[in-house]
Amino acid sequence: MDYAERWPLNDLLLLTMDLQREFLGKVRVLLLARSSTWWHPLRHRVQREGWALSQIHLDTKNDPSFRTGPIFEKALERFSEVLEVPNIGALPGYSEFEHVRHESILSIHMTALATALAAMDQESAPTQSAGISTFLFDREQAYWERLKSASRISIRFSTMSRAVFGAILVGPTPHGEGATMMDRAGISSPTEPADLILEDHRSCYPPFDSTLVLQPLYPDRIAEDFIAMKIPGGPTEDFSDPWTTSALGRLVETSSDRDEDALRRMLTVLVESSRRWDHVAERVLIPTLKSNASIASSLGGAGLIRLVSLEKIDTDLLEAIDKALPRQRLIEFDAARAVIGTALYESRLASTLDPIKRAQIATDLSERLGNAGNRDGALRLTLEALKMLSVFDEHSNGASLLLAAPELGNLSGRLAELDRFEESAQAAKVALAVYRLLDRLDAGSVDDRIGSALNNLAMSLLNTDDEDGALDAALEAISIRRKLAANNAVRTLADLAASLDNVGIIYHHRDDLPSAVEASSEAVRIFRRLWVPKTDAYAWELAASLDNHGGLRWELDDRERAIEYIAESAMHFRRLTEANSDAFSVDLYKSLNNLSNKLWDLGRRDEAIDAKREALDALKDSADRYPDIHLADLVRSYLKFADWLNELEQYTELIDAADEALKVLLVRPVFGDIDTGRAIADAYSLKANALAFEGHFEESTREATNMVEAYRRLLMLGYNSSLPLAEAIRSVAARHIEGGAYSEAHDLLQEALEILRQSDDGNAATAKILAATLSTYAYLQTKSAADLTGGLKAADASISILWQIRDQSSDGIARYIVGSMRSKAEILEHLGRSDESIEIMNLLESMSDQEPDDPS
Repeated sequence: MDYAERWPLNDLLLLTMDLQREFLGKVRVLLLARSSTWWHPLRHRVQREGWALSQIHLDTKNDPSFRTGPIFEKALERFSEVLEVPNIGALPGYSEFEHVRHESILSIHMTALATALAAMDQESAPTQSAGISTFLFDREQAYWERLKSASRISIRFSTMSRAVFGAILVGPTPHGEGATMMDRAGISSPTEPADLILEDHRSCYPPFDSTLVLQPLYPDRIAEDFIAMKIPGGPTEDFSDPWTTSALGRLVETSSDRDEDALRRMLTVLVESSRRWDHVAERVLIPTLKSNASIASSLGGAGLIRLVSLEKIDTDLLEAIDKALPRQRLIEFDAARAVIGTALYESRLASTLDPIKRAQIATDLSERLGNAGNRDGALRLTLEALKMLSVFDEHSNGASLLLAAPELGNLSGRLAELDRFEESAQAAKVALAVYRLLDRLDAGSVDDRIGSALNNLAMSLLNTDDEDGALDAALEAISIRRKLAANNAVRTLADLAASLDNVGIIYHHRDDLPSAVEASSEAVRIFRRLWVPKTDAYAWELAASLDNHGGLRWELDDRERAIEYIAESAMHFRRLTEANSDAFSVDLYKSLNNLSNKLWDLGRRDEAIDAKREALDALKDSADRYPDIHLADLVRSYLKFADWLNELEQYTELIDAADEALKVLLVRPVFGDIDTGRAIADAYSLKANALAFEGHFEESTREATNMVEAYRRLLMLGYNSSLPLAEAIRSVAARHIEGGAYSEAHDLLQEALEILRQSDDGNAATAKILAATLSTYAYLQTKSAADLTGGLKAADASISILWQIRDQSSDGIARYIVGSMRSKAEILEHLGRSDESIEIMNLLESMSDQEPDDPS
């Protein structure tokens, strides 16, 4: 599906659901788009329907290996086959396209099509973009002429051209609406009524859906060029029509009153056409927006970003568009507001020398960047605002304290978002000191700001292990905010609920579960009151409080209710992430990770796996943007996911999860050297075992060898136990035995046994690994017969050790005892002691359904 970014997200989602219902087997859907901003919201929704997703960024312009020639040649060969053009490769100038730069793959294909068509008619092929479009539109008119000559259409070519123009703008539509558009745009007339035009257009361009009319030209790139050619002022006037300007004005005006979707399509077409044709922006798009800037919001967040990137958009128009955007925060527009604010930042600063106003401009952009998920940028702008205010303070004898304090509060919050809690606490303390000074001058005048500073301080202190200070700050904040909330104002109630949520977290850290639940319950009740369904208002706050409360319910053993709360939290975060992935994907991850862990503990394995998959997907992008903060969580989650998959014997996906963890761990010590080394070894171990179960023994042996090397490095780093190394060496030896590499297995087992003898501390865990290694050595002798006597001694020693520790470490004891006994029987058979061998085998058969008795 091309131009997927232009589809309404709900329609794309319905399409994927329809495909699942229609086809029983595997279905592959390829979505192509010019931007990535539309993809994040859809990705989470589609993944929940069970689709496996992958994405590739196609950037030919910055790829030094990209060459136009081979792509052009392939396309030309294919077009010539379809059009039955012989000897296409012998055309003059065929190799000229090797060095022609095109702005997209589609433009190369259009050039190839024009070349094939020209060859078919023995004409010269155009090479420039405008010439190619003109050539193709000439062919389009020739197509209309053939249909008219055959009496299949009757309207004039100029009318058909206008109908095609209108169809590109409005897209497929019901017949009645199509007829209305014909009349509004001035395409129809008494001699050529709307019904006749629609019927003739339908003959030329049959709709994919038979119930609709006005099927547009396809692909959209050709359609956009057609729009550009029709609008006067382009590189060629062959197709231009002065009617287009007035027609567009009428269509936009009527659509802005009646049909938001139609307006969005029209503006999207104009924006995309303007990206290649300046005159479309200058003659139509910009004048249209200047006359009514509010219609720009119909483009949606992603469309606005595309609009802002146009070179012809000046600051005055950007200011008008920004001012016309909805005043309340809508998550869909977060990224666009940030892009617009960034584009206007320098001009806004240049408009004033007043440090206070300049600081306000920086604060505004900081808020926009923070809402869009750009935390580093938000922090940078907050620091800039403070710097501007410090200049003011030098000349104001401290008069800027009241203005600087809120910025210090913002600074505290921005630092906390980046896990810089000590700095955050310091900023909150300074802000609080300023507010307390102001409060002494005018009691009660800054209570709301004192409450905000205390709230920031409480959570920063908690994250620096000052639980007492955190609790004191949180309780004072609640006391202030209860008084302020007495009037039931929405903002003061929300502030109170936020402080209650925080104190619940603090009580939980102090193991005061009853107090934590009481505070959290009140926070949830308030946020439920404030949240307006299907809007962004207080959705994040409600989601966060639900997740906290669910965790507390879990500790009260109210586990089913806990799952309900956390699942509801994930639902809200999911919707927010669909609208603004950069800002909310981490919150979604935390909620889903919480949910998946608890579902697993309840034995609801399939649901836990699905939730963990979605959680990992939510965290990936944020880990790329903020590796210092999120990579460790990402790796932990992948390793836990791999553990779960191992238990469920889902080895293919386990291998992928282990690889994702190793991709990070091998280049970045996210847990510190020792813990990172252990994580690397764990990942190799899980992967090696999965490969073995999948029958890939050579790869399994390689990964198990990597595990051994990881443990060797751990010991060099000062790791305090060599037992994992010995066990890892034993597991590699076992793989060599299965692969017939008996000499390598023998040497490894001797190394492992030497390590274990040096580590013998009388501990059951050490004894168990020693016994397992002796058992593996005995098994080696059943295959190689190189040291039968030594193998027999190893089997006896293994059985003796295992029996002695059976009460201290029951896990796997019976399995190893049986393995050693079976190896002993086979070795006895090799030594000609068949009676003893048969006796052991009979004993094994009798014990097959019960715990083994003393083998001695």
